[in-house]
Amino acid sequence: MTRNLKILGLALVAVFAMSAMVASAASAQGKLTSDGPVTLKATETGAITANAQTAFTHTTVCPGSTITGHKYNVTPHGLIASGETTATLTPHYNQSACQIVDLGVPMTITMNGCDFVLHVGATVGTKYEVSTDIVCPVGKVIEQEVYSSSSEALKLCTITVKAQAGIKGAAGAPVLAQNTAAGGGTQDDLDITGTFKGIHAERHGLCKGEGGHPDTTNTAELHIDTTVKGYNNLGVETGVTISD
Repeated sequence: MTRNLKILGLALVAVFAMSAMVASAASAQGKLTSDGPVTLKATETGAITANAQTAFTHTTVCPGSTITGHKYNVTPHGLIASGETTATLTPHYNQSACQIVDLGVPMTITMNGCDFVLHVGATVGTKYEVSTDIVCPVGKVIEQEVYSSSSEALKLCTITVKAQAGIKGAAGAPVLAQNTAAGGGTQDDLDITGTFKGIHAERHGLCKGEGGHPDTTNTAELHIDTTVKGYNNLGVETGVTISD
């Protein structure tokens, strides 16, 4: 009887150990890895609406925009050390190309010192889930100003996006980063694709109440399809990947 209990005990220990290993493998934390500190640069890929915002039933695009990534929460911006799990992202919008697609009207986006913060999460198969925060100086918001024409003589309304945290994809449809060497290049880089959901936005001005819709929403979305490359302190491209 004692021998049987010992065998059962060893079997349970083995089962628990195996379960812990499986759980660990399923939720391994990703981190950025590179040959030394880097600055990140993300460029748009995919269809024009693959990088867009949807809010209040409308879709906004700024084709040709880029994003730079720096060390998290450091001013002035610094390089990201290998092994980090978080980075500050600063968009650089191609303002002359920004428009609300379905209305065919131009708009501008003013960040007012706000940034996005990227968090690398756990593995999802061979990819890694990512989430983001919007961080702003006290009293500041992102302003998206909508105009009736390219002359910007008449401003129709302003959509504002305030600081908020924990923005991620839908359940079962996370925003994912994967390692790749785009275009057959020799340097490793990243592709980040998906839709960030549950973003709070407000609208002000002449288009308030347009279409009978409320002027505050918690269902705005940010669609992203980008290739991310790394650059060293000399501005020379260097490989950047995500690993466990």
